[in-house]
Amino acid sequence: AQYQLSRMLENSRKFEVLELPEPILKDGLEERMNFLKKLRASYLRSVELGGPWGVAALYQLGKWIADLADEIDRIHPPISYEDDEKIKFRKTLLAFSGPLRAQAIQIWTDATKRARSKNILSLALPKIGNQIVQLNPKIFPLAQGFRGKLRLIGMMPKKGSSEYNLAM
Repeated sequence: AQYQLSRMLENSRKFEVLELPEPILKDGLEERMNFLKKLRASYLRSVELGGPWGVAALYQLGKWIADLADEIDRIHPPISYEDDEKIKFRKTLLAFSGPLRAQAIQIWTDATKRARSKNILSLALPKIGNQIVQLNPKIFPLAQGFRGKLRLIGMMPKKGSSEYNLAM
């Protein structure tokens, strides 16, 4: 029941799009961060209760945070900005969104560790794995082909090569 209450809280709040000018952007970010505190507290109550709902709660919390990071990255610089100003603007946005993504990855990593240590099966675990892989492709590369031995690059391996023999 606590998980469902947290989901209702999450779905009950709609925000205005993050955009410039700076005072509106600042207010929008502050509003989201205040809501995140409430949302985190609500989902963590589900985690305290344990079981698969606790893992699902961590998934949802991490997803909300990752979505916020994506929303921050979608903010467009003013049209009047020169290229070097646009680069500086993007770096400023990454200073906010990067730590949020790291926070989401940490939450999901904790969820998988918790599930393993307590032998919890949850439908959220594959979703968590997919999210971690999408946010960290260099650290967690997706296996391609049969158990990761094949790399699918859009062309057939040369006949007689070791890759071809593995594929056949």
